Amino acid sequence: ISTYGLGWRVDQGPGTSDNGGSYGGFCAHSNCGWNRIYGNASAPVDFGSGGGSTSGGGVILINATNDLIIMGNIASNGATGYYGGGSGGSVWLISNNVSGNGTINARGGEGTYGERDAGGGRIRNTFNIDNFNGIISLKSGDDSGGTSGTYSFPDGNNLTVKGDMALAGGNYSIPYLNITNNAQLEFQAVNAYASDNGAGVIINSVNVFLDSGASMYGTGLGFHEQEGPGYKSNSGGSHGGIGGGSTIAYIYGSETQPLSLGSGGTSVRSAAQGGSALFLNVTGNVTLLGDISSRGRYGYSGGGAGGSIYVVSDVLNISEDSLLRVNGGSGDSQEPGAGGRIALYANTLISSGAIENNGATVGGGVDGSAGTIYINASSSITSSGNITATGYTGTTAWINISSPYMNLSGNYDATASITQNGTFTMNYTDCSSVLSGSFSPDFVKASGCVDCSGNYNVNFDYPLNNSYFNSSSVEFNVSTNLYSNSCSVSINGAANQSMSVNASNNGFNYTNSSIDDGFYNASAFCENTFGDIKSGFVEFVIDSVFPSVEFGAGVLSNGSQTPFSWVF
Repeated sequence: ISTYGLGWRVDQGPGTSDNGGSYGGFCAHSNCGWNRIYGNASAPVDFGSGGGSTSGGGVILINATNDLIIMGNIASNGATGYYGGGSGGSVWLISNNVSGNGTINARGGEGTYGERDAGGGRIRNTFNIDNFNGIISLKSGDDSGGTSGTYSFPDGNNLTVKGDMALAGGNYSIPYLNITNNAQLEFQAVNAYASDNGAGVIINSVNVFLDSGASMYGTGLGFHEQEGPGYKSNSGGSHGGIGGGSTIAYIYGSETQPLSLGSGGTSVRSAAQGGSALFLNVTGNVTLLGDISSRGRYGYSGGGAGGSIYVVSDVLNISEDSLLRVNGGSGDSQEPGAGGRIALYANTLISSGAIENNGATVGGGVDGSAGTIYINASSSITSSGNITATGYTGTTAWINISSPYMNLSGNYDATASITQNGTFTMNYTDCSSVLSGSFSPDFVKASGCVDCSGNYNVNFDYPLNNSYFNSSSVEFNVSTNLYSNSCSVSINGAANQSMSVNASNNGFNYTNSSIDDGFYNASAFCENTFGDIKSGFVEFVIDSVFPSVEFGAGVLSNGSQTPFSWVF
């Protein structure tokens, strides 16, 4: 069943433009944005809008009182056109039970001349979708930057995403969410022109799985250009950080519970929209093998600000190939956008991926500033990936990591290109924690941190105190009860000598092969990962000259025999 190109004709419809049509999603060209979105995601009955040289998709409504079995294709796609494709149309399926492994599409048409792909349409299913194993797609054209149309379904259904689609802004109950097959699930704003901080998509779930190659995407789906509390004329959009050319007065949103949209930037040639907001409220596990992105969109004269990513779960696992980012949008000739906000909560958090909240850069003008990253695990955090919040100024850049136990390797960067660096704050209570990563600038202990200096011990395993040696070579072995970054040894107050470390960073070794005879003391100085410095002390003697022993006069000569049982 197909209504390909049977919607609004060329240059007709509420979402039309010469560069491609829009409906549930907007077209790829820079002059397309929220101002061209229309219709109802829950009751889609509108035609897709035409593009500059072709028409949009039509409308399909199927009302089956019993079963609807889809083994073939149901499609309301927009047509392909040279000067901009037509947007996808509408598909509304009503049935008690839908099954099959076919396809349901409302895709935007491809624009073959430049970036002129059309936006996707709208699909609504009013049934239990667990029995349908096919592919639902509302993709925009052919990967040139347009956005997907919306997919709507009743709350309480599980969802396996195998084709590109978007969720309209709102609150969803999806017990099991699985995004796979290289698909992209977009999260739109509730209102891109809101007078407050705006809102995006909230997903209440038991388990969320984002497969490798798949993604969740809110880039450019936040506040429209020149909209939002962080918009300032002739500046990049602000949110968690300060947009290029803007001021700290335009910062907004929560550092610990971010639900706000990124603000739009100034634009005269492009839709410099901010990033959207995603809240994954999950009682079980969140496994991320793919990317979550909510960046600000490019703006010729001022990019949009990054949006929000907020995750609450029992176990959060971010793989080494996964990237979470809310960076600001670049500006071509003037000010770019600032970073947004990220907050991650879990009982156990394991990350080998990358987390980014950077201000965008530009060849001229003032760069955007970084936003905020807050990570809190009630049990433990293990991170070997990279976490960055860099930009023009570190005034607003802030990375806070809190957990009783943490093991942090990898790289952590909150530096600024011009003025003061951002702030790293660490909050831990378990002195067996390991902070062995590269931190720039150095981290600051939160007021709630336990003082581990009293639990930190440095001991000489060799030599033992008051040892004697008949050689000028002495091996020094030092052990610590906590993970230590470094140890050095000083003999009789001389310059410290660095000691080699074992694989567990709790054993250190140094050998000196040229110690003269005499009485000595050695001091070892070790530093743990919390910046605490402790020392150990030992005394020893070197006497490498053997004594000369001779028999005096009256003693029997060598080889003599005597009949007595005694000898003087």
